Amino acid sequence: MKKIRVLLATVLTLCMSTGLASTAYAAESLKTIYPNEVRTNGTEVTTNNGYEFCNYVTSNGDRSSNGSTNMYAGVDTGDMLSSSAANGADIFDIDRANDMVYHVSLKNTDNTQKNVSLYIYMANVLDGTKKHNELKVDTTRISGDLLGTSVDASLPIRYYFTDGTNVARQDVLNGTVSPDWSTLKEVHVQGQLPAGTSAELRVPLKYVESNPTWDTYTNLQVRDYSARPYKFITLNLVGVRGNKQVSDLMTDKVLGTIAKGNGKYEVISDPELQDAMPQASEDFIKFSIWHQLTVDTVDRYATDKVTNGTTSYYAIKTDPINAKVNSLGYVTQVDSTRVMPVLRYNHNATAMFVDEDGDATSPANEQAFYVSMHRVISAEKEVTLHVNDSFDAASYYLGGKDPITGATIGYADLNVTSDVNMAHAGEYTVVYHYTLQDRTKVSRTMKVHVVNDNPTLEVKDAAITAGDDFDLKGLVVKAVDKEDGDLTDEVTVVDNGGFNKNVAGTYSVTFEVKDSQGATVSAKATVTVKDKPSDARHASPATPGRADVSGKHATRVEKLPQTGDDVTGLAVSGVLTLLAGLTLVGLGVYRRKHA
Repeated sequence: MKKIRVLLATVLTLCMSTGLASTAYAAESLKTIYPNEVRTNGTEVTTNNGYEFCNYVTSNGDRSSNGSTNMYAGVDTGDMLSSSAANGADIFDIDRANDMVYHVSLKNTDNTQKNVSLYIYMANVLDGTKKHNELKVDTTRISGDLLGTSVDASLPIRYYFTDGTNVARQDVLNGTVSPDWSTLKEVHVQGQLPAGTSAELRVPLKYVESNPTWDTYTNLQVRDYSARPYKFITLNLVGVRGNKQVSDLMTDKVLGTIAKGNGKYEVISDPELQDAMPQASEDFIKFSIWHQLTVDTVDRYATDKVTNGTTSYYAIKTDPINAKVNSLGYVTQVDSTRVMPVLRYNHNATAMFVDEDGDATSPANEQAFYVSMHRVISAEKEVTLHVNDSFDAASYYLGGKDPITGATIGYADLNVTSDVNMAHAGEYTVVYHYTLQDRTKVSRTMKVHVVNDNPTLEVKDAAITAGDDFDLKGLVVKAVDKEDGDLTDEVTVVDNGGFNKNVAGTYSVTFEVKDSQGATVSAKATVTVKDKPSDARHASPATPGRADVSGKHATRVEKLPQTGDDVTGLAVSGVLTLLAGLTLVGLGVYRRKHA
């Protein structure tokens, strides 16, 4: 009853905001009423007395389904799409509906008059002393009689009110009684319905919010007592807020979750998995605003392309997701025998999802779509090894569990494929394969990076004297490779820089070494060739520029002082030469005088 009244209240609220709601309705192409998918045929109920009747609600030009002869939606659960397992309700958008009217129609298509005995129960019936959000009669839209001129005045009708009083419709028409329509509880129609005639009760409704904590959920019921067995029809109503176009929600990825074992689900933190999840799309995500859905395929969900924050469910077709995550070792949720083809969640049931700390988490702007998953195979994502290292695929398998049987998956249970070649550097893959009982194939791909370190080459500089014997290979200190070991003997001279041991100068020599994988490194060394030094002990006596002391007429060649020569020594030498010259001149003069 609480839910019923809340729904009715929702409908009324829609009625109260006519102008605004109409504008928004037109602009966003959202309905005000969404008929239940089980009961959209619009047919009338034929009574056991031979006439037909039905009840429905209209708002903004949208119409609900007709009331059902079975409020429990007597359709096989494998074939039904209904709201509430107990009550197949229509949905009303509280924020949009206006000019809401409750219709109860009577029709006699026979050529004879029919006895009519209908009890029409209004939506404002209280549940004990609790006051719910309700759909009540909108008294501002009643002028004179509730039924107006649409019903023959001769048809016997009585109005019943919540205070226990009742009044005949004829008294209302005569002006004898002016009832408080806001307290209307029931309408009884009892009398003769002439052949080929029809009548329609139209009750304007409004939404009354008395307790915001209560859901808007109520029913409108008509009972036929004209003949046994009696027939009841019930129109269940659910009011919601926050309707959105489904396309507005398709702005984020689907998120993978994993069961925590306590009735909650944790969003999987593996970035590789979440990156692989597809973008939300109407191609494989279907919405329904119906409550407690029972379906076996996503394609049977509602086609209104509308959802809301209180009653919506969404279904996710898992095949496109499995295609993306099976190679990561995951599958979507399973039952006892198979991977489920469709997963379903309540769009607003976010409390069941928790973060890594176990705290409840909510999707931002209701734009999260969750898929329950199982990790079947665990293995390293990638490993890095060196050329000629040993490799064993089993050592990198981290285990697994079959989600259908619950059995532990050992390495021997896998089919493993590998193209790893440890003799050569490169990028390789190892794939761990496993097949579930329903033939769903799951795998886990591991990347193997086989790397080759470059060798190291060390050389040194040297200085020699022109003409000395010298081997350039002597400049190599060492050449070592992580994978190949000592490569000193493999070093080659790729550029000797014009080296000539007999010619003084500076030479740059380039060395190179290559490992077995083709990795090459080079290094440069400098060789300096120096001139041979001169030896004074082997100088010739007739060396030009030296004085011949044995002859009187020896010619002396004086060497001019050069930059850096000892000036003092030169001066003394010059003075001695001058004195010697003067002495010789003096001797000559002396001899001529005494000759």
